[in-house]
Formats: sequence, C-alpha cells, structure tokens
Amino acid sequence: MRDFAARYRGATLGIAWAFLTPLLTALIFTFVFSAVFRLRWGAGTDGDPPNTSFTLILLVGILLHAMLAETMNRAASAIVANASYVKKVVFPLGVLPVVIVVGALINTLIGFLIVIAGHLILDGRIAPTAPLVVLILTPYICLTLGIAFLLAAFGVYLRDIGQMTSFLSTALMFLSPIIYPISAVPEPFRPIMWLNPLTIVVEESRNVLLFDRTPDWGTLGLLWVGSIAMLAVGWWVFKRLRVGFADVL
Repeated sequence: MRDFAARYRGATLGIAWAFLTPLLTALIFTFVFSAVFRLRWGAGTDGDPPNTSFTLILLVGILLHAMLAETMNRAASAIVANASYVKKVVFPLGVLPVVIVVGALINTLIGFLIVIAGHLILDGRIAPTAPLVVLILTPYICLTLGIAFLLAAFGVYLRDIGQMTSFLSTALMFLSPIIYPISAVPEPFRPIMWLNPLTIVVEESRNVLLFDRTPDWGTLGLLWVGSIAMLAVGWWVFKRLRVGFADVL
C-alpha cells in the first residue's frame, strides 16, 4: 500500500490518475487508429464483433500490457534499488518482486472497472461472462510474478537487463494483439502469435469482458500450466541467486 500511495503522493488529482492514465491512453490510441488510420476492429473477419466500442477493446489490451511492462521495467532494478535490504538478514527479499506485481495488478483492476462501467454505459449491460476474467487474471499474475523473480535476480548480476526490458516491453505492444485483432494477422504467422502468453491473456479477457464468450478452455489450460511453471522456475532461480546478492552489491 505504501508503494501504491507513493506514486500519487503530492499530486493534485491523487489516485484519480490511476483512472485517468489508462483511459486517456486508450482515447489517444482510439483517435490515432480509428480516426487517422481508419482502422475498424474485426470488420467482417473471423466473426469478431464489430459493434463493441473500439476504445474499450483497446483499453483491455493496454491494461494487460501495462501490467506486464511495469513489472518488467521495475523488477529489473528491484534488488539494486533496495540494496540496503540485502544485508538485513531478517528481510525477505522475495517480497520486493511481489510488491511490484501487486502494484501493477491494482492499476489493472482499476482499469477493468472502467471497462465494465464503459460497457454498461455504452451497451446498457455487463457481459454475463465477465466474472470468468478471474480465471484468466490468476495465471497471468503467476506468469508476471515468475518473470519478476527472474528479472530481479538477473538484474543484480547483469545491469543491462534494465535496458533490455525497456525495449522488450515496447516490442510486446506491437507483437501482441493490443491495437489489432488476432484475425488481422496473416494465417501463417498466427501460430507464432499464440506462443506469446500475452496474446492468450488479451484475447480471452476481451472475450469474457466484452464479447460475451466463454474462454477457450484448452488454451486457458495451457496458460495455467505455463504460468505455474514460470512461477516455479522464477522462484527457484531467485532463491539460487539470492545468496550472492550481498557480494555483488
């Protein structure tokens, strides 16, 4: 809670920025891609609903990408930025990556409230499948936490990790179906797109929050297995490398 409050301390609008930032970002993207480039979501392709608000569709993708991007960018320096804690034997260093993920998750949940409220205002209803988003967010949290543990551990030994995560988080914006539907990707490249876990999370979250569709249970099952495996690997690597943090710092 201290980490979350520190972001908005001293700001005139305070926590309102947690609502305004994703909303304004989605509005800007909507203007650029729908008004300037005249992009229409899923217009006549693979049954993608053409009537759902383009802004809400974009916002879901932006929120989920922002959660992963914030985790990656902050986790790389989580231990280095808190070097004083490393020498305190009683302090559990594993808390630091968790704090980063939970902070990013709070922002995402606030954004999802905007999505649900927007869907209610524009369409007069809330998708009956919306509660199923919990089944998608839970493995996504495990995935981001596993990545956070890995980056936090490697970031102590390889300071270039911070520069790499900044590039990768930007690349993920365009290599995931954030600003375009998966149906717009040429058929030969779609299997490659589905190897990106963010693709699964974004597509399935849109399905349950906006399109009244249940998740693809087979795909969701693979996400659960892969995410739990990533969390286990991340925590194992973090524990193995933690013993050398004090020597390096």
